[in-house]
Amino acid sequence: MASMVEEITKRYEDFLAIPFPAGHRTKTIGDKTLALYQSEMLGYVISYSNTNGALGSRQKVVLTKDFNDLKKALPEFSKEAQEYFQELLSIVEVVLHTAHDQPQL
Repeated sequence: MASMVEEITKRYEDFLAIPFPAGHRTKTIGDKTLALYQSEMLGYVISYSNTNGALGSRQKVVLTKDFNDLKKALPEFSKEAQEYFQELLSIVEVVLHTAHDQPQL
């Protein structure tokens, strides 16, 4: 059975193959565009994958805020964008629930 990190890595790779929803790249939530939300969130997913499931506490705080902001704004998006960002949220939710703390250096 694949580990959670392997599963998230696969879902991340599959997600990258989906085109960004038309007309939503410059849509903003607060002072961030959806493209920036996506980039930030996927960056933390990559960190999770590259550290065998670890995230620092600051990373978790920012990722949780991004997750909550995007989830709250989701009903305002087109159906296509709702499906796209729901998949991103689904991946991030698993990361948030399974990430362990990064060791202090």
